[in-house]
Amino acid sequence: MLDFIGQHRREYRFDAILAATTGVPRAGLRKAIEQGFPYLPSGCTVQLDEVAHSRILTSLRGTVASARQLGEELRELSAARHSGLKLCEFLEATGRDVEEAYGDKYGWRTIRKLAGLIDEDPELEDLSRRLGCLAHIDEPERLRFYSRALRDGRNAELDASARARLHMLHFQLNHRGVIPAAEDTAQYFADRPAIAAEFEELRTVLEDNIALPDDVYPVADWPLALHRHYQRREIIPAVGYVGANDKGITPQGGVLKLKDGSRRELLFVTLDKSGKSFSPTTRYRDYAISRDLFHWETQAAASVNRPSGQRYIDPSKGYSFFLFVRSSPRSAFAFLGPVTYQGHTGDRPISITWRLVYPMPAGLFEQYASLAN
Repeated sequence: MLDFIGQHRREYRFDAILAATTGVPRAGLRKAIEQGFPYLPSGCTVQLDEVAHSRILTSLRGTVASARQLGEELRELSAARHSGLKLCEFLEATGRDVEEAYGDKYGWRTIRKLAGLIDEDPELEDLSRRLGCLAHIDEPERLRFYSRALRDGRNAELDASARARLHMLHFQLNHRGVIPAAEDTAQYFADRPAIAAEFEELRTVLEDNIALPDDVYPVADWPLALHRHYQRREIIPAVGYVGANDKGITPQGGVLKLKDGSRRELLFVTLDKSGKSFSPTTRYRDYAISRDLFHWETQAAASVNRPSGQRYIDPSKGYSFFLFVRSSPRSAFAFLGPVTYQGHTGDRPISITWRLVYPMPAGLFEQYASLAN
């Protein structure tokens, strides 16, 4: 009987102890624990009580997920199989999430290098790391398009929507500088086939995790699919706020008025406002009321007696509004589509109830309703 409930130091290596005790390679420990150690020798069992089970898994997630340790796990698995593993195979074998294969300072290529499977290449390692910025993508058509465009380069067929998607890709991976022509972005990756191939591995993993199979595009000239997730740097070029030859800028406010004279506005909502980036004066009360109703507060200066507030509550002003919601500052925004005015109360700020033209899926509603503050 082993006691795992004591106050262990953070660096205590549960993986080393359990690997030596059970014979299960460190690379497969997390999955083995989650499944109850199903492949031990005949007559051998490992039983963990609820508290030990939870603490050991928490420790494994916190201490094992480093580039060097991931490289060691990949080396062990590759040696056992006498071949290298694709990203999906590595994640399946170790029970890890795709986000663990892409950290702030490493990507899948770095892990493969540390496993001794490929040679060092700083430029490609940096590009590999930045591919982790795409791990939130859950739009099948966008993933498939990137797969084709990154392979074909300038030979890819590009319409307006495709060009916008390539601007989204560039700006998400490169936060500064001028956005190049879409053809140049596609060719940049085509000239680096190792990165294009890695994206294909990432695409396979991401598509396997997508629950909603069909993409619906509620705004004809925006390559934004309903209820899919996007970072702000992807939304900005998708709606035409910036494009080829423009300097990449990322407005951070909760409301963005488009510059094309269309009177369209984007509403960016972060539900969990407990982070340091929100002061008490900016913690508006935003939450889902039902699958097709959403409570939203304007900025504090907006008044029902001034244009700043009247454009929201008076449909005759000709404005249209589109809602993007995320659970926390680190999350991607879900595109909830167009919303229409349902009612309001108060002033400075104005509390507005929006009706969603397209009701949100039950999963999103449960998540957003539970974060009501």
